[in-house]
Amino acid sequence: MKMNRPFNSIAVSLKQSPVWVLTLLSVLIGLAGCRQFDQDSGGSGTVAVPTPPELDQTALEPAQIAWASDVNGAFDIYRMAADGADIRNLTQSAGSDSDPQWSADGSEIAFYSDRDGNNEIYVMAADGSNPTNLTLHPAEDTAPTWSPDGSRIAFNSRRDGNDEIYVMDFDGRNPIRLTSHPARDTAPAWSPDGTRIVFFSERDGFQQLYAMNVDGSDLENLSNNAANDGYPAWSPDSLRIVFHSDRTGSAEIYVMDADGANVEQLTNSPQTSALAPSWSSDGKRIAFYTWDRPGESAIMVMDADGTNAAALVEARSEDYDPAWSPGSTLETTLPALGAEPALGG
Repeated sequence: MKMNRPFNSIAVSLKQSPVWVLTLLSVLIGLAGCRQFDQDSGGSGTVAVPTPPELDQTALEPAQIAWASDVNGAFDIYRMAADGADIRNLTQSAGSDSDPQWSADGSEIAFYSDRDGNNEIYVMAADGSNPTNLTLHPAEDTAPTWSPDGSRIAFNSRRDGNDEIYVMDFDGRNPIRLTSHPARDTAPAWSPDGTRIVFFSERDGFQQLYAMNVDGSDLENLSNNAANDGYPAWSPDSLRIVFHSDRTGSAEIYVMDADGANVEQLTNSPQTSALAPSWSSDGKRIAFYTWDRPGESAIMVMDADGTNAAALVEARSEDYDPAWSPGSTLETTLPALGAEPALGG
């Protein structure tokens, strides 16, 4: 869990067309809507992946936020509306459940849990039902992130002796290691366009953000500074990356271009740490958590430019790892900064 650190016509009339014409058109349209996706350097063949349509954000269901909390004593996964209402406990397991990540269609949530004795990657329905252990490995497996087509999950694993980035099929099969370095590589985030994975690594002495192709090739240091940058997340258009960094002394939320250029600081709270940001799928808002002292953290939301920050869950328990579901935040009215948040221990 992350509390150990203080840091997306052609108009034709077909009514008179013969059946074979309609069939041919259907096949051609289906082919045009797919692209070939190279699974990975160790994979076999290709898989056809539908090209996602342009989303009409005004037609999306209201977004939700999932996060982890020990408000009831054990670390469970919760979900709530984007304004902090309608809070639901999804897991209620005997172990510690952390780092929820929504699938692109919002139907499932991946997370990691030690409920079976060590940290493993699980997937459950968005209502908390049918939790399934995907990794089933004696080593620690954490930090899942979905591919945008839902076919694969990247994650962090220690199964080769240290923290490396792996990828597996959505059902846990065919795990393949993408990184190989004696230093720690962790916290992968898959770009919404499906082409890149960003993560942080300690291979240069500091926590630095790296990006690579989804087969592990074309590795690139995006940070290149003597500070600790961590827990990156993509903008829905894959053009920007939000992350936290201690480059000003305390951990704050920053945003930069996908190539590491044009770094901009979004928060300025030197008395606390702002950590683990997550970008809403409509691009309007960023969720994160603030950490002041052990056992107390808050779930925060702000506009994507850093303005209008508001607390959704107050700092009375350990609350961390917020993650947006697909959906619109356009109709969401956030509580005023300083208003009483929805959940407290």
